[in-house]
Amino acid sequence: MSRTLRVVLGLLGGIAVFGFLLPYAAARWAILYLLSFGALLSPRWIILGVTVLLGVLGWLALRNRSNVFVRSLFVGGLIGLLGAVAVVPVLARRDRAARTERERLIFSSRLPLVSLQVLDTNGQTIWKIVALDGSSMVEPMRYGVVPAGFRQEVPYGKRPRPFHVDEPLRIEARLVGRIESRTGRASSRHGFQLIGYKGENRWAERPAVKSP
Repeated sequence: MSRTLRVVLGLLGGIAVFGFLLPYAAARWAILYLLSFGALLSPRWIILGVTVLLGVLGWLALRNRSNVFVRSLFVGGLIGLLGAVAVVPVLARRDRAARTERERLIFSSRLPLVSLQVLDTNGQTIWKIVALDGSSMVEPMRYGVVPAGFRQEVPYGKRPRPFHVDEPLRIEARLVGRIESRTGRASSRHGFQLIGYKGENRWAERPAVKSP
């Protein structure tokens, strides 16, 4: 095997193991750790083990300077590990942005909507919309955005106040043949994090349905 080939294989091997396989295994273990409520070994020890393994590989590379494969493996591992560490904040920001966007969609349903209201911790309605023609289908809704075919009753003539982060909230929706109540908390000024759900069928209530 030529020297160049050994260098290439070492670099690729180090990047693959320390940049992809071990970080992937650590991420999967972190999920299992959370699902076990801390019963399993903390993923911090796995991260420490990966660091120690790379350190041992670096020590071997120093002891065997003539072994280009081990040296290349260490350099590739260092590159892969640093790359994985650099990617984590980017993925975390993307995940946080996606979660924020999901929480801005406070309500969705496959049934026609008659009315919807958001109540604060004191039971006061801070936002309420009502269908113009009995009921209407709606796309996933954002707080404060009145969908087509609806009018805003509360507050009248102005946008509703923003949420206070962590304040308890309740969303009550009257649908065709069903009433739903969703409890949760404000995750942001316009975001809702669902905690509880309750639904009740009322088949006697069937107002006319109008498609959007």
